[in-house]
Amino acid sequence: TGVHPNKKLLASGSGDELAYIWNSESDQPLHTLKGHKDSVVCSEFSFDGKFLATGGLDSLTIIWDIEKGTNLHTLEGPTGGVETILWHPRGNAIFTGGADGTGWLWNAKKGVLMNMFIGHSKPLLSATYDSEGKKLITVSEDATCRVWDPLSAQTVFTISGHLYHEAAINTLTTYPSSSLIITGGQDSIACLANSQTGKVLGKLKGHTDSIESVVPLTALPVVATGSLDGTIGIYDINTQQRRLEIKIPGANYEGDEKPGIVDLVGKGHTLISAHLDGCVRVWDVRSGELIREIIASHSALLSLATDKDLNVIIVGSEDKDVRLYLN
Repeated sequence: TGVHPNKKLLASGSGDELAYIWNSESDQPLHTLKGHKDSVVCSEFSFDGKFLATGGLDSLTIIWDIEKGTNLHTLEGPTGGVETILWHPRGNAIFTGGADGTGWLWNAKKGVLMNMFIGHSKPLLSATYDSEGKKLITVSEDATCRVWDPLSAQTVFTISGHLYHEAAINTLTTYPSSSLIITGGQDSIACLANSQTGKVLGKLKGHTDSIESVVPLTALPVVATGSLDGTIGIYDINTQQRRLEIKIPGANYEGDEKPGIVDLVGKGHTLISAHLDGCVRVWDVRSGELIREIIASHSALLSLATDKDLNVIIVGSEDKDVRLYLN
């Protein structure tokens, strides 16, 4: 799922090989996008909102004209399926990370391959740019984080080892206006590292299951971590200490039925979480208070996206529905 940066448009992909562009004021798709040959697993609008990129298990990334709903370019690679896509924050370059561990950087306007990134030995699961947009950062099932020069496709740093993650790294983010990289892994920890030096700065502990999402909240300043153990951790960036553990009031945290968290989005003092129990929850991270609970589905939620002000919430679920809520 994805939300347009300016207009009231949404994007979603599904297991029926189709992607959709929606107007948030209607329950009918504005455009049905046909071109993939397998499930569409990711969709993102470009920074200027002119293009939509979709990535599929068919190893294709397709660039769409959002006004006409037409296929501008079909980009082939990596092999084994696309795991993640990432637009440059200030340009029309699209990065795709694949199940084969490779990354591909394309000129989205021309449909031309600019660079290939070879280094990870297992699927490349997530990517982001540093705060200046000059370095590309990727994480993988191989338990490493790589900092790349996007112009040369050379690895600047490989962050790994006993001070870092000991299992697959699911997710990452950077802390705004800093060199801080924050990663979350299947080893139930989050790690802090410096993108300028490659040095590991510390571990954020306290979860008992895989961390699926990490979100910086600069107003406090803290980072929030969401885990399959059903809890949210709020950590002080400076001291690396856990300020708060957020649990769902009345939820069962015993056995295998924990309300695991699959994604987080936050801004200011507000955090939104998507859960395996089909609910979306809105929190005040200062107190841990549950502000709102939305029963979005009777099936597990798979994805969460919002507009930049958290006014529009869009979720995708295992029951193949996409749902929109106003916050």
